[in-house]
Amino acid sequence: MLGAITLLTLLPSVLTSLPQDHLAPPPGVRYLDSLFESEVTKDIDYGTVYNPSFQSMETLKLDLYEPANDPDPLRAVVVWVHGGTFFGGDKTDLIPLGEDFAQRGYVVVTPNFRLMQLGGGQSMDPAYSAGDIASVARWLRANAVTYRIDPNRIMLGGSSSGAVLGLSSTYDDLVIGFNMNHWGYSSHFAAIVEISGKLMRLDQLNTGDPPLLVVHGMLDHSIYFYNAVDLLTRADAVHVYNEHLFFPQAGHAILNSHYSIIAPAARDFFYRIVIS
Repeated sequence: MLGAITLLTLLPSVLTSLPQDHLAPPPGVRYLDSLFESEVTKDIDYGTVYNPSFQSMETLKLDLYEPANDPDPLRAVVVWVHGGTFFGGDKTDLIPLGEDFAQRGYVVVTPNFRLMQLGGGQSMDPAYSAGDIASVARWLRANAVTYRIDPNRIMLGGSSSGAVLGLSSTYDDLVIGFNMNHWGYSSHFAAIVEISGKLMRLDQLNTGDPPLLVVHGMLDHSIYFYNAVDLLTRADAVHVYNEHLFFPQAGHAILNSHYSIIAPAARDFFYRIVIS
């Protein structure tokens, strides 16, 4: 059961609780419509950490996308977190998202984070990587003047393992201590869009936490669909605002296969919940 959530049929392949007009935003609106060219600054250092899996120090880097020739002095940010089963993936996997959102007026950050060593090394709790994502919010606030960032409008999106890390960094305060860079600034995200993920510790989602959009394929055999149901049920129980977008005939890699639906839904969610 999904509690108070109502499923509405938008398309034969999509089940959604999003407002019915979300596919037709008004024209010429910043953060919804493509108004700019995008430009990117690559490989910005955002912290130094110890990686237990490789047993070595590591410099964390991010790419930052901006709307070109943008005069706005106070800009909203989306941090997009890549997937890759905690062993692989890279911030460059998210170039299309970075360019897409920057063209609409967002500052977009795509960070790398600590990965586990494939086929060797020591085990590493994903909480280390989630702590890295939380530190990105602090880095953004520490550099808000430099990049003309609104510290009250920092949002988060992630897919697969990136969604797992994003959910933990948003809702699980315990992961913050796994990365101490830029300590003294807030790790808060204003809202999250999680795609094909799960919250590792559901009891950490509590009343007053940021709103979320849950996106999942109902035939997902990597992170099973019941994880999305459990997350929404918990959100309802503790009165955290939530919406969902389900694909009955889709599996795990829906960000790629259904990008043309998911990206507009994410933009609309961020706009309604945080921007407007």
